[in-house]
Amino acid sequence: MNNINYIKAYSNKIIINDNEVINQNINIYLDNILIHQLTTVYGRVDAIKNLYGYKKLVPIYINSQLILFPISNLKEYENIYINACNIIRITENKSNTIIEFIGNKKIYIKKSYLQINKYYQRAISINHNSWFF
Repeated sequence: MNNINYIKAYSNKIIINDNEVINQNINIYLDNILIHQLTTVYGRVDAIKNLYGYKKLVPIYINSQLILFPISNLKEYENIYINACNIIRITENKSNTIIEFIGNKKIYIKKSYLQINKYYQRAISINHNSWFF
């Protein structure tokens, strides 16, 4: 699981790192992972909302190597979930934010650097306090 850099989520399928296609909704996929920890995606999101006071774009703590932060509203038809634990660097160019992962893999996001960095900082702060989970 720690080889997940990002997940592109659509209504009925996900694509992991642009090469592995799984014909499942993102919530079902993550619930199948989290159920072994006796929780669900919505359980984790609710816990993080309560502990940190986040209202929107809440990171999803799976484990210490996989903390996903969405770049759009969780209910959007199409979304990208970034694994904060594998990020080496976040930079910006004229029209994109560039996220570089371990192994020199990159993804270009059409969101502002400030927004992406804010989401990243939220996710990392959860990892530093992961004794809650």
